[in-house]
Amino acid sequence: MLRRAGRGGTDIVFPSLCLSLSIGAADVGSRRGGGGCGVGHPAKKKNPPINPSPDLLRKHTPSIYKYNPSPPQITHSLSPLTGNTSLPLAMASYTIDSVQSELKMTLYIKEVYDGPDTNGVTIISRAKMGTTWVFSWLVTDGPGPDANIVGHMQGTSVQVANTPDVYQYSLGLVFGDKRFNGSTLQISGTSQINGEWSIVGGTGELAMAKGTIKRTEIRYIGNTRISELKIHAFYTPMNSTTVSSNNTGCKFQKA
Repeated sequence: MLRRAGRGGTDIVFPSLCLSLSIGAADVGSRRGGGGCGVGHPAKKKNPPINPSPDLLRKHTPSIYKYNPSPPQITHSLSPLTGNTSLPLAMASYTIDSVQSELKMTLYIKEVYDGPDTNGVTIISRAKMGTTWVFSWLVTDGPGPDANIVGHMQGTSVQVANTPDVYQYSLGLVFGDKRFNGSTLQISGTSQINGEWSIVGGTGELAMAKGTIKRTEIRYIGNTRISELKIHAFYTPMNSTTVSSNNTGCKFQKA
């Protein structure tokens, strides 16, 4: 409650109720001296407490109290280019993908099914279909006996037809040469001895490889077959570059 005195009387302001009352000087005097003159005012009933609504506040707002029905709006200005900001900037990261590479090469596989150098064995034998082989064929850079070994073709094949003979292959070409050492090409296909396989994936330097391999038999002498592999694939080397940026500068990192 605030009390303001003037010549004409006293103004009493209740900020919590946003109401004001004006009491004249005579009223004040009579209230102050009511007990001495013997004349009193009849007792008044107490009014219930007033809980002013927003509408009431808007209509009866004294100058010492202002009603604001809406909360203040807080805005933040972000300027990543200049660095002027009222909030800390989170670090952003960008990845620059490596360029896709193309692989074309001609290799040879050497299949040996008997003797001390055997690299393919039959594990299930059936009269017409179902015969299954497991092998780890040598892969070389030439068809002759002096060619360099660059890896192994490892996997299985199952005969799925006999007129003509058709096989389903599940293979992995594992490189052991200096360039692709430890990398692989994952191969799948259904074909005769001469046919085409699909490259369905790769690992290491040859990650995410896609392409084809065309297999052609060159010769079959005794227990040994030599076949040519024409490889054509696209792959994405796993050496992407990551760029990190914040309001202080950039940082480049090669994965």
